[in-house]
Amino acid sequence: MTTTQDNPRFSDSTDLQQPFQRSSSVQPEMQLPPQTTEVRFEVETLDFDQLTTRLTEFEKEHGLSSLEMFRRYIHGEFDEDETTEKWFDLFFLYLGTKEVRHFSCP
Repeated sequence: MTTTQDNPRFSDSTDLQQPFQRSSSVQPEMQLPPQTTEVRFEVETLDFDQLTTRLTEFEKEHGLSSLEMFRRYIHGEFDEDETTEKWFDLFFLYLGTKEVRHFSCP
């Protein structure tokens, strides 16, 4: 039978008797600053007709279909500004409406 005295892994070396000390190469945990960013936004409620009307307004203003804008936007080919981001968001909502999903998800 092997005892701890016979096993070199359990020898009575002074290294094992010393209290655990953190290596100097290990950095202490960083503390993150408190979150101070405040986000405010307005919520609009639109029915399907209002949504399609808003999309049509964007299409007329830019001379481009919402589908083509969406394709260009996701491929980085469309200038991003507040107006185009709103257009993108509205079109993304449009794609998720039950009126549109009816054609692709019976």
